[in-house]
Amino acid sequence: MSQRAIFYRLDTQDTGQTQYFIARLVEKLLIQQKLRLCLYAEETQLDFWDQYLWQCPEASFLAHQIATTPANLMQAQAPLMLTALQAHTQASWPCAYDVLINLAQAPVSSCTPFTQVVEFVYLPQTMQVQAQRQRWRAYQALGIACVAHTLAFD
Repeated sequence: MSQRAIFYRLDTQDTGQTQYFIARLVEKLLIQQKLRLCLYAEETQLDFWDQYLWQCPEASFLAHQIATTPANLMQAQAPLMLTALQAHTQASWPCAYDVLINLAQAPVSSCTPFTQVVEFVYLPQTMQVQAQRQRWRAYQALGIACVAHTLAFD
């Protein structure tokens, strides 16, 4: 399976713009490409993303569920799963998911069986950029092709 990591550098300090972009990206992947997604975030972020995805984008419905235990993770039925669980082995991730969207500060320890991993650099801050460069190198060391996109907001 050919894997790739997609890095989005979002050049804005407006948190609302970055959240809206992430929601629109999720919507695009779900609707246009008909992929199944896993959104990995810090545990403290799960409730926010759960509520936000019900409300935004306004004209859309992004069906999702939260997986808080390994059993929930394996039984998830929605096309979008939100989780803070860090899977350490290939068997821990449900095979039906195509894309892992990493919103957590920590890198993902195992990106198998996903075909894509999406990472974000939220601000043009040196610390964030350095952390993302380390993630980029880690993915390359695993033989995963990396692609970068820079998006400027008005």
